[in-house]
Amino acid sequence: GIEPAAVVGQSLGEIAAAHVAGVLSLTDAIRIVAHRGRLMQGVRGLGAMLAVELGPEDAARFTNGSVWLAASNSPSASVLSGEAPALKAVAASLLERGIHHRDLGLPYASHCPQMAPVQRGLEEALRGLQPRAAVLSILSTLTGRLAEGTEFDAAYWGRQLREPVRFVETINTAIDRGHEVFLE
Repeated sequence: GIEPAAVVGQSLGEIAAAHVAGVLSLTDAIRIVAHRGRLMQGVRGLGAMLAVELGPEDAARFTNGSVWLAASNSPSASVLSGEAPALKAVAASLLERGIHHRDLGLPYASHCPQMAPVQRGLEEALRGLQPRAAVLSILSTLTGRLAEGTEFDAAYWGRQLREPVRFVETINTAIDRGHEVFLE
């Protein structure tokens, strides 16, 4: 019975948000999830993800050629993604500094360059995807802005898996647009 004024989805949840907003049919949403899951099996075991109690600017100080900022969740919460040994070294450094962190327990590194092969495969698998204009406002966590809906094509979903999640930026956009009540 809840009727939202707008929707936002984080990472995999953005597929559900796009369906709720009328951008994707249920069949297309399932197609994206199925192909994404199948393709992720090819990079299983190559990476990991680490939630850190740091804002994006501070978390970015721990990035290098093996670790990337994967998500900016709030002014004090981010996710790092990358090679598992490099993330273990980051976790040790965070522990020494007394900074709270948590291994997300994932066998892959989403939202970073490790997803390049998956990005290409997903774009190929979704070729011909024809998203519709949104019937409900949807804010993109890829861009941090209000979306029309039609940009949620195959290339969007490939980029969405590889590039960082701009959740805090997106929520700030929602606030700037007058949204005051948020339900997770």
